[in-house]
Amino acid sequence: VQVGAWYNVCAVTKESYCPRKELLDMDRDSAIAVFEADMEEALAELDGLCGPGGRAGERGCNIQSISWTNYVRDNENFQLMNGYIRAAMKDRTTPTMRYVDFFALGGGMPEEVVNGHGSQMLNLW
Repeated sequence: VQVGAWYNVCAVTKESYCPRKELLDMDRDSAIAVFEADMEEALAELDGLCGPGGRAGERGCNIQSISWTNYVRDNENFQLMNGYIRAAMKDRTTPTMRYVDFFALGGGMPEEVVNGHGSQMLNLW
């Protein structure tokens, strides 16, 4: 599960294909505040789904950071947002609710990131 990239697409790079039009009108800091609240709500739902007795409780869930990007503006913003993800997962990480730092993995093989998207190799790694 990855929560985050659309907040960057909508509020920072202001792409017209953004599915959340309310974010297009926000500045970065306002959108990140919405991201934090939305992420907390999503993680609270995942606690039950991924934990013992939940539908995914046997195998658990991987919560991932936002992927590495070679674009400086996005990269700086992703580092900020990933800090919030790491902090939210710090006390939530269990054998069935795991944190995967895709940003760090992607930074270790940046040639596998094309136009801001990690390849299948990055996701397998």
